[in-house]
Amino acid sequence: MLRAVFLTLLLLLCLAACSSAKAKIAPQAAQGTAGQIALMPIEAPADIARERVAYIREAILAELRNSGYAVLDDQLVQKLCTSSSCPERTRLATDYLVENFATLKLKSVDRNNFLAGYYNAISGNLSLVDSSGHELATVDLTESEKGGLIFNSGQLFQGIRSQAQNSAQESFANLADKFARSAVAKLPRPAAVKIGDDALGIDIQKIEVTPVEIPLYRLCAKATPRSMAYLVINKLKTNLRETAPGNYCGIYRLDGVSDTPAVELRSPFGNSVRRELEMKLLPRYCRLDGLVSLSSEGKFSSLLVGCKDSNDQRCQARLSGCNGSKFIVYRAPQIPGVFSKVAEFSGSGWREAFPAEKANYQIVAVSGSGLRSQPATPPTQ
Repeated sequence: MLRAVFLTLLLLLCLAACSSAKAKIAPQAAQGTAGQIALMPIEAPADIARERVAYIREAILAELRNSGYAVLDDQLVQKLCTSSSCPERTRLATDYLVENFATLKLKSVDRNNFLAGYYNAISGNLSLVDSSGHELATVDLTESEKGGLIFNSGQLFQGIRSQAQNSAQESFANLADKFARSAVAKLPRPAAVKIGDDALGIDIQKIEVTPVEIPLYRLCAKATPRSMAYLVINKLKTNLRETAPGNYCGIYRLDGVSDTPAVELRSPFGNSVRRELEMKLLPRYCRLDGLVSLSSEGKFSSLLVGCKDSNDQRCQARLSGCNGSKFIVYRAPQIPGVFSKVAEFSGSGWREAFPAEKANYQIVAVSGSGLRSQPATPPTQ
């Protein structure tokens, strides 16, 4: 048993000592290569946790950018590519001006704890091909780390500390970052990023907002085609869908937001622009909640639309949104029940003689453009 453990330790020590990278660069790429690049979905064995594959991918993307490459937005790659080989890569080249494609094939991600030591390693192959499928570079790399009581100073305290460090997520993250740096460093340098206005020059020309159904609006942004657009509300992002080239739309509730909404546009290569929505230009509609009251006077019931306090500026501002609207009155003998239309009026109120049966009222405002408010029920007297 002890002999087997000893042989295992010797093997791990050998592996640690033999950690290396082998790179092969094609002659046409030796002096540099085009910098517009897309990282294909990673190919990895099923036993490697998806979280680790995702972290290694992010580390490779970061190193490519840090090395001067213009990297296609990863959301586009993940959206368009149906497999690690990405048969749709032709579209990436034609639509987004990608010139080179990087592919990472992970072989293994090992974490070994034994006695008072550990040995971790990441092995894989990073390759680079051009849009015609010609291989420009390939890097075979195993990046490893070792530690613990046996591999360090021999002191118990040092061994325990190393073991604790190895059990933390930071240990894998540090090794993954080192693997990414070493792999990308072996690739040819980008000679020049020749991206013109078609790829990086993005702009939001116009934002249009039209009411759909209170309190919903349809928002459309006229902007650079084949980009990614988002509506940002209260620091949260939601996608705008490109319904036609350069036309990004969605239906949202825009009233009552605490921050000014904005449309953000991102180019395929990561730069972005933002344009705020001018809330004062939103089509106004009548919100009746809190504005309707019911009163009795003699033999009449009266429905009133207005503010109880004329000095309530917030209420007055809401009431001004009802200017030019007509009001439709509905009545039902009981709740729940069927409401029937009984009247229309403009102005601040309407009244009718007490009906023969008990009446429950609802009122709806209709703007000049035909937009209907939510029904409002006057408070019970």
